Amino acid sequence: MELVALALVGVAVLLHGLRPIIDLDLWWHMRLGELLLQGEPDTSVEVFSHTHAGVPWPWKDWGTAILFHGLWRLGGPAAILGFKAVLFASTAVLLW
Repeated sequence: MELVALALVGVAVLLHGLRPIIDLDLWWHMRLGELLLQGEPDTSVEVFSHTHAGVPWPWKDWGTAILFHGLWRLGGPAAILGFKAVLFASTAVLLW
């Protein structure tokens, strides 16, 4: 029974961990990370939205943005998918 559960976790990692990322916010995060590394932009307002330009925006996800940008620069989409798969597998191991 334990072997079946382990095999199911392995299949889940392959199916979900390596599935392409379809979240469009990923591009926003990567561009934000790039801007932050170039020299912090005005973090008190929204800079990407044309409908909310200049509106106060709490930039609480700067760490993730820098991480995603760094992964993209390191290995492109494969690095981000690999990181996602490692996180998925790590979570499965911790839950095991």
